[in-house]
Amino acid sequence: MAFTHRHHAMTVGPVLVLFAIATTTRAIDYEYETLPAKSGVGVWVDVDTPLDARTKVSSRGETWDLVMSDEFEIEGRTFKAGQDHLWTALDIPDGVNAALELYNSSNVYTKNGKLINKVEEGTTVVTYYNQWLDKPAFETNSLYYSAGMMQSWNKFCIQGGLIEVAAKLPGAINAIPDDEHKSVTMNPNAIGVFWKDGVKIPLTSRDRVKDGAYYPTWPGIWLMGNLGRALFTASTTRMWPWTYNECDADLSPHQAISACDPNPGYGLNPNQGRGAPEIDVLEGGGAAISSSIQIAPGMPDEYRRKPVLKPDNKYCVYGKACATPGANIPDAPTSAYAARGHRSWYQGLKYAANNRCPSDPVDRQAYEPVSGSRASMMSICIVSTVP
Repeated sequence: MAFTHRHHAMTVGPVLVLFAIATTTRAIDYEYETLPAKSGVGVWVDVDTPLDARTKVSSRGETWDLVMSDEFEIEGRTFKAGQDHLWTALDIPDGVNAALELYNSSNVYTKNGKLINKVEEGTTVVTYYNQWLDKPAFETNSLYYSAGMMQSWNKFCIQGGLIEVAAKLPGAINAIPDDEHKSVTMNPNAIGVFWKDGVKIPLTSRDRVKDGAYYPTWPGIWLMGNLGRALFTASTTRMWPWTYNECDADLSPHQAISACDPNPGYGLNPNQGRGAPEIDVLEGGGAAISSSIQIAPGMPDEYRRKPVLKPDNKYCVYGKACATPGANIPDAPTSAYAARGHRSWYQGLKYAANNRCPSDPVDRQAYEPVSGSRASMMSICIVSTVP
């Protein structure tokens, strides 16, 4: 997460992780299977989680069991390394994405049944490794504020299931001063009034953000494969966001652990590609929002959305406000994509395994047959040819 304003705080309510189970299967934490809690509550489940939230019935009639939750009800929890069983708040400069903040564990704590991630203005001079230089190296810079990043890395991993998070994203919305906000905002959405052409327009809490300048931060709630750890660039360089398990002579130099390596060492399997993909549950600020899956190798340009053209801002895609035809939504409008002669790779994309169909390695979609269908102008609607 990155925050860029003095009077911002991100508050997070309950975090729930559920695991899909069949009628004959139970969710098992193998490490603790021989030491079950006497209460019957799962070892990663917060006892403050209501009973009715510990199972969920899907729209298809499956029962899902809760395997991890955190209600943040205990007052005054802190998350400095070694202080919490589940989370670690980092103490590290942000040396990626050309960021300007220092992550400080003291900025993350619990209060009034919520997790608070506070931003504080103030310049700090630090030396850190900057991977974004033309030649990555250590450098000394001024960072202009502190914020918090909290991770469950090397403590809790989820291999599949459902995640629910209740969060209030940061913004300058303090219309009334309090202990942590000495000044007040003029944010139209906070004070409930918006002026347009000299006309006073009342706003409700459900109205769209009128001025993005009051929401200058870009917080995120996201997942990363545990072979990489965010901000620790030695673990993510040529690891993020690879998911590739093919030996490709052109791509293998860019993948740290590729299927071309017969002896990767470190107990890793020979000729097996590994990496650290990313799923962004949520990131954004103000009216801008994004939910994405990030995997490598990337798709060819002819299967992507249309690139944003000037005078559009390159970030307009996050608010779907791009005037560039085809830049907002894949395959829309159809006129913008007609010349391609095929659908976008995004067509029908879902972030889930399809465990309802028997696995058949022959009946799968791959780039080569889809690309080949373009040359032959095939229009048959089968999985091997239609994106």
